[in-house]
Amino acid sequence: MASETFSPQGHLLPDWSEADNWSGGAVPGSGATAVVDAIDAYIDPQTSLSANIILEGGAALFGNGGGYSFTADSSLQADDFNTLDACGAIVNQGVIAVSGAAATLSIVVDAGSGIAQLYGLAEPSFENAGSVAATGGATLEIDGTEFSNTGTVLLDDGALVVSGGWLDGGQGALVPGGEIALSNGGYAMFTDGVIDQSFVFNGPGTIDLGDPVDTRDDAVAGFGYRDEILVASVAEAESLIVGGLTFTTPFLQGYTLAAQAVSSGAEIFLSYDESAPPCFARGTRILTQAGYVPVEQLQPGDSVATIGGGLRAVRWVGSRTVDLRTHSRPASVWPVCITANALADGRPARDVFLSPDHALFLHGQLVPVKLLVNSATIRRERNCLAVTYFHIELDRHDVVIAENIPLETYLDTGNRNMFENSSGKPYASPVFGRGKQFDSRAYAELCLSGPRLRQIREEVFQRTLAMGYRQKTLHDISLIVDGQTIPRGFGAPSLPCFRLAPGHSGIVTIHSASFVPAELSGGAAFEDDWRSLGVAIRRIKLGLRSIPVRDIARSGFHARGDHDIADWTNGNGEISVASDTTVIGLNVSALPKVWQPPLGALSRA
Repeated sequence: MASETFSPQGHLLPDWSEADNWSGGAVPGSGATAVVDAIDAYIDPQTSLSANIILEGGAALFGNGGGYSFTADSSLQADDFNTLDACGAIVNQGVIAVSGAAATLSIVVDAGSGIAQLYGLAEPSFENAGSVAATGGATLEIDGTEFSNTGTVLLDDGALVVSGGWLDGGQGALVPGGEIALSNGGYAMFTDGVIDQSFVFNGPGTIDLGDPVDTRDDAVAGFGYRDEILVASVAEAESLIVGGLTFTTPFLQGYTLAAQAVSSGAEIFLSYDESAPPCFARGTRILTQAGYVPVEQLQPGDSVATIGGGLRAVRWVGSRTVDLRTHSRPASVWPVCITANALADGRPARDVFLSPDHALFLHGQLVPVKLLVNSATIRRERNCLAVTYFHIELDRHDVVIAENIPLETYLDTGNRNMFENSSGKPYASPVFGRGKQFDSRAYAELCLSGPRLRQIREEVFQRTLAMGYRQKTLHDISLIVDGQTIPRGFGAPSLPCFRLAPGHSGIVTIHSASFVPAELSGGAAFEDDWRSLGVAIRRIKLGLRSIPVRDIARSGFHARGDHDIADWTNGNGEISVASDTTVIGLNVSALPKVWQPPLGALSRA
């Protein structure tokens, strides 16, 4: 393709549209490369730029009394301090890329007068219907104008600063107009309101909202424990949590949204359960100087073996019996069983029962056992009615050997009152999580997401297969109407049909088994999907009418996730139909799965 360099030839203004100002004697169009190096180029009102533009050495594009646009087949690359300036509007339908730590693209649009008014230009704005990317430390500045985004903005170790104007998608409530994706420390700051946007976090990112009151109808996906949303006050943060922001994807297990004061004002973040420490269940044997000893028999002064090969004295042993029948959040304290040989031959030597947040030391990091649950070889004991938990404290946080696997000791982060034998008053419903101070004094880094966790989960997955477990799809779906269970009448498992007697209430429950994708996926794409899913339904047929699920859904359906192509129930999806409906058909795209144990395990059960 042709490459042209902008070289003005003594005109009053260095006019982009003047052929003589280009090295090849022609204004570059679609497919051609246009290089503007350390000079300003002036663009006539309403000019459409379709070339592949490269701005170098502080070059700038100025609207000559009006606005201009970049077409869908255009691109603009900036790697210095470059400027786009216009009166009225700059419209991007192509690709704008700013890259490198020294790169800043400043976009300035003002109302202008004269020619701008003649062309009927409205409020000043930068309109993005294409894609914009700031990467490798680059910054995109949009100053003094409204930013209308219906396209995509990528901030991969890059920053977006919008000052003096709103960010608006213009698509209406809860219909995000554009997407802003943040990764590798991406940062987005807005001094005014943000409306109708979809923010996607793909690895640590920060959003700084200067006007939370006028921030509304925005969706947030992928928000993780290393991400944050900054505002001026805790009250504004709490208001956004319940109002202006809709968090569309499940949080990492054990985390909830919270607000706290920081030096710059306040932040919204994911808070890990801080109320109590992780623990060993009664009967877990700890390797000591005298061999394996049940944890409940250990006393202060006993020497236990640590992962480093040395012996350390026990300073304190905490204990607490939990009645799961009366606990306010029983699922948070169900014991997790690591079955014998689940990690490798002899690891563990026999079944080990831990609180969900107790961490194993694997690949140099501490991994909470609940993140390894696969409902087969590592599973929650959901039928447990009561459990007694113990923990041991050494002179510092360490890793001991329990049933031939490495497990952490107690680290006091202000949660000692979870134990009955603490000096303070015990909490009524302990949760057995960990405190926020954990990382600063821990034996190793806490592994909660990312490639290392995927690797470990994949190793557990492959070990489960090696032990003879296989995944099985469950096809049983039924309807529950007025307390009566109606089995599938006809049709394939993916297109089941049910016959109803007329005169029913019209409230129908779609009943099935349920499963958790993260527990069956190893290190695959669904590793962070901890939803309890039943069946995925594309459409529902009522007689001869085929309608979307959402049109008649009442409860028991999940919001669609990134990978969903249908609407998932939670195992009991409730719909509303007319009382004279006699035939209901389901277009099912996915069914629940379970692990099927090997025959030997079945015979031992």
